[in-house]
Amino acid sequence: MADQIKMTIGADKLDNVVCECGNIMFMTAIQLKDIPALYSPSGKPERLMIQSGFLCTNCGKMIPLRPDEKIKINDEVDKTDVVKKDNVFEFGGGKRKDN
Repeated sequence: MADQIKMTIGADKLDNVVCECGNIMFMTAIQLKDIPALYSPSGKPERLMIQSGFLCTNCGKMIPLRPDEKIKINDEVDKTDVVKKDNVFEFGGGKRKDN
């Protein structure tokens, strides 16, 4: 096995991710998946949370977890844009009120 180099980099040395609108604040975007009782470890229906990316707190644009990946919602690839109107985010056919 090759030797591994360990480095420590301070967060103040890293560049901020900046949305197209100029904002640098984001909130976590998750997908919820229903697990049928047949596949659930408990034998009861359950729900699984999958972190999908981040939503800009200003304009609502979805940012993927990794810079080089596409956003997938319901197995579709073209759902990168999220629309925010009157403090309501609209994406992937759903709505969420921004408090």
